[in-house]
Parts: sequence; C-alpha cells; structure tokens
Amino acid sequence: DSIIDEVIKRLEIQKGSFLELGVGNGLQNNTLNLLSKSWEGIWVGAEDLVFEEGSRLKFFKKWITKDNIVDFLKSCNENINKKFELDLISIDLDGNDYHIWEAILNYGVHPKIIVAEYNGIFGPEAEWIMPYEEKFNWKLSRSMYFGASYKSLINLFKTFNYLPVCCNSDTGVNLFLVEEKFRDRFPEILATDERLIYESPNYSISSNYKLHKSSPRLAASLSGRYNFK
Repeated sequence: DSIIDEVIKRLEIQKGSFLELGVGNGLQNNTLNLLSKSWEGIWVGAEDLVFEEGSRLKFFKKWITKDNIVDFLKSCNENINKKFELDLISIDLDGNDYHIWEAILNYGVHPKIIVAEYNGIFGPEAEWIMPYEEKFNWKLSRSMYFGASYKSLINLFKTFNYLPVCCNSDTGVNLFLVEEKFRDRFPEILATDERLIYESPNYSISSNYKLHKSSPRLAASLSGRYNFK
C-alpha cells in the first residue's frame, strides 16, 4: 500500500479508478486501501467476498481467461455509467497472469500504473513464462510453478512503454510500473540497472522466509517439456 501511495502521489492522481483481478475474499489485495482514498474500482475473482460491495466498488465473481477478459472489459465499458478509464490495474492470479496482461494490453487498455505479480524464483535475468492453461489452479499445488519471471514481464511491459520503478522488498512478489511518460517523476531509478530493482521472494517473512514448494513440473518446463504430469 505504501508503494502505491507514493506512486499515485508522484503521478498526482487524486481520485482514481482501478481494476484488480484476483482479490481473494476481499481482505488482502492491492487495491482495498485505495477505496479509503475515495478511488472507485472493479474487482474480479473466483472467491466470494466476505463483505458486500458498495457504491465505489463493483465485484464480479468470474474465472478470468485470456479469451474472456476482453469481452469482460467491453461489457464494463458498456454497462458502467461513466467512461471506462483506469489509472491502475493489478493482477494476481497465481498462474496465467502473463497471458492475461498480454490480452489486456493488446486490446488497448493502458493504465497509468501496473502492479504485476512475478515469479521471483528465477532471479532478475532468466526468462520463463508458464504455458497457458485455462483451468490452472495454483492452490492445488502451492508450488513454484506459476506465472512468469521478472525479466519476461519486464520485456512484455516495455513493449507497451512501461517503466519498472520498484518491487516490494518485504515479500518479493509484486512489480510496479508506470507509463514511460512519467519517467521524470522517478529520478532515483533513471540511472539504475533494472536488475537491481528486482527483489528475491520471501513469501512468508514471519515463517523464516518461506518459499513455495519445489516443482518437478517447473524443472521439466525448463528443459522444454511442458506436458509433465
């Protein structure tokens, strides 16, 4: 939350709008805090919320795929009673995130701020993208097999003129980017090698810096085998 607060302060956004995909039960995600700042937004997730949505928040219980995300965004544009513009998009689906980001950006939705979950196990230089699997559910394995590496996401977002500004140092989970036009708002990173922005994964600091379980499927994919059972 403090990272997002600093980014929106530098971009001088007062009351913005957001879209977050993968919000859990609503109690722990990347945009709940923005509601306290009078932002408005849309949540999409596969779980029920533990509270009812209000006037500033619309929730859709939906399994997002790379094939239905564009139709969903179109329906938002048609049905929400104001122009569908987004200041921030956050995706934390523990799986097909890369492919869904690609579909959103190719569709032409380009928010000022991006918050993207990365698979930090690969370090800052390796390129790896989980092959698309429509019904992939990370909770069934809770392993290192998910998402995409830091470098692969950086490469994707650069194609659409996004500048990486930081990762969260406590857990090494989220990558924060802004549109390239805001480059001058982040002078401290202009001469910084993007590899130094990377943070290693610490998924549970309170449990002795715990990592996810090792994954034979991930190891197999590195050798070019993607049909590992």
